Amino acid sequence: MDSSELLTWSVLYTLGGASLVVFYVVQVTKHLIDKFMPQWFTTNMYSVIISFLVLLSATSVVNGLNWSNGLLSFFNAFVVAYISGKQFDEANKEGLK
Repeated sequence: MDSSELLTWSVLYTLGGASLVVFYVVQVTKHLIDKFMPQWFTTNMYSVIISFLVLLSATSVVNGLNWSNGLLSFFNAFVVAYISGKQFDEANKEGLK
């Protein structure tokens, strides 16, 4: 990886890269979801959807897309969303709201 690049598809394909991007995207856009979506649509559900889209995009660029990679991206989306939520918990605990 070139040191001048902040983010590459290969980095986005990793757990750390995907969870960090999901963390920031969800934090920046969750107020829109809270405002326009029904009450039952939680931030956790939104985080899983964003995680799936990020992983599906990275998988399609890095490995190509097929049903097996798509299904694996779906399952991994739950892991990425969980890690992203833990990052939010740590940020809240430290007062970085």
